[in-house]
Amino acid sequence: MQRQHRLTRVSDIARVREAGRTWSNDYLSLRAAPGQAPVTRLAIAVPAAHGHAPARNRARRLLREAFRRHVANLHPPLDMLASGRRRLRDASLAAVAAAVDQLMARCLAEFSRGAA
Repeated sequence: MQRQHRLTRVSDIARVREAGRTWSNDYLSLRAAPGQAPVTRLAIAVPAAHGHAPARNRARRLLREAFRRHVANLHPPLDMLASGRRRLRDASLAAVAAAVDQLMARCLAEFSRGAA
């Protein structure tokens, strides 16, 4: 994922946590708020409860790859925070991608309805 698509500032992540809308399923929780940048940005959080560092890194890689194809072309631009859940630890890329697709469809339906 390109650097411009990363949500990195603590203040921006806090804004998404406070003002964003939330959707979730078995693998992740997704919060999204209207973007303040011209592109969609994503932050990924995987809590320490998911296990040791390699397990958390794998979970982050799965989420990053599953979101990669969605982030570049979203209109309107969104700021998003994806938080991994425990089931993510043993999930396949296909399962995570399907879960992300499901949440992104719900998210986009909500924000496109609000923009119309």
